Amino acid sequence: MALNVDEISALTENLWVPLIADNVMTSNPLMARLWQRGPKVQGGVKIRAPLMYAKIGAAGAIQGFDTMTTDADDQFTAADFEWKEYYAAIILSHREMFQNSGEPEQIDHLSAKSQAAEMTLRDLMGTGLFSDGTTNTKLIDGLNAVVNTTGTYPSGGGGINRAVETWWQAGFRLANPAVIGQLTAANALAFFQAGVGALTQQPNSPTMIVVSQAIFDMAMRSFNIAGSSQYFEDPGLASLGFETIMFRRIPIVVDSHSTADSTWFLNENFLQLYTLQDENFKFEPYRKPINQKVYVGYIFWTGNLICNNPRFQGVYTDTLA
Repeated sequence: MALNVDEISALTENLWVPLIADNVMTSNPLMARLWQRGPKVQGGVKIRAPLMYAKIGAAGAIQGFDTMTTDADDQFTAADFEWKEYYAAIILSHREMFQNSGEPEQIDHLSAKSQAAEMTLRDLMGTGLFSDGTTNTKLIDGLNAVVNTTGTYPSGGGGINRAVETWWQAGFRLANPAVIGQLTAANALAFFQAGVGALTQQPNSPTMIVVSQAIFDMAMRSFNIAGSSQYFEDPGLASLGFETIMFRRIPIVVDSHSTADSTWFLNENFLQLYTLQDENFKFEPYRKPINQKVYVGYIFWTGNLICNNPRFQGVYTDTLA
């Protein structure tokens, strides 16, 4: 017996959409980590991130009858981030439905269609995590927007000009570390130490290093040559199927969406993937357009990547020779 449209909608929403959400958000290590920690919020005109940019002026050491300073000063401002919206359509034609008229056939066909939607969202959102926020302003304000020292971040009306407010610049955006140069088998330890050291201000230091496969392979070979026992897998990422090596307890991981020659030093304590609660892989049931013999269902996600302290993020953009 064939399924009707309402039954297909229920099956999609209850069975396939949760699988799509899980598979998309654990499809690469950066997305997986951000997803685990990211807040699910109710909404608002924009996502407002409070920012502390200065210390309190009315503070200091005193002795005896010293007069204390009580002058008011500003320590806080805010950045407004736009909501970024993503969708994937699952389209079932009338012809496909009668060609797969039995219930098992329809379920198999729906599975294939849902997997196609999953792969599309996975690629779109994975690419968005590395966007610059300006080439396509509809994409997530990605790492190329976060880890920068010029321009306005975030894009849109609520951003802050980094040329004026230098405290809002990334820790560094360089071709490669001075003196050390590009990554080689001989200088790998010094290369990664340069990036971590530049962004370490105790107790804060990078929590994740994201690279391409070629950079990961070079690091692996170099660390094996060095013969150090400190390089082992991160258990959390390993449980999701991601291979890692560790440098100073910081996982180095591969992300296929990363710029091929970039090495990203990220502090996830200041980097969060916000998700709108009501559009957290929300499924909109199948409906029939008035001018086509098809049924169309939609999956929606809305949110954005928010960084409230870019100075703890860095990138080398020219890693390999």
